Amino acid sequence: MSGPADLLRGREGQALILVLLVVTLLSTLALSLTTLTLSASRVESGELAFDAAAYLARAGFERACAEFLLGSNDWATLPTTAYTDAAFGAGSFDASFDQRSTDRVVVDVSARQGDTQRRIRFVALRRSDSGGQTVGVTLDAVEDLGLEQRADGA
Repeated sequence: MSGPADLLRGREGQALILVLLVVTLLSTLALSLTTLTLSASRVESGELAFDAAAYLARAGFERACAEFLLGSNDWATLPTTAYTDAAFGAGSFDASFDQRSTDRVVVDVSARQGDTQRRIRFVALRRSDSGGQTVGVTLDAVEDLGLEQRADGA
């Protein structure tokens, strides 16, 4: 005659297998969530660097306005290169003047933030008083030439 003790002896291995299966499933779920979180974090940091490079390019344009454009009454005489590898915060930028005329100039700014490089082209118009003195700069157009290079190949 078999008693309750005999019934339990036959199921001892089943409980161990069930526990191992549950632990394996939970480990797989945890690993999947970790991978997903890390992937999302990498994408987010790339987007932040992309946006930071755009702000850096804008800062390069504004610096060129303050140091070159506002002080000149004839933009045709501006130098070709305004800045090369100018540091700003955690990044840097290059700025150059193109298509220069007395009252109009194209300012190309390439900004680097980490492994991300972004290029933006600004078209500026000179505002002058009745005596021909520069009194301001009007932004006529902005062309975002976008991402030039990413180290991660994206």
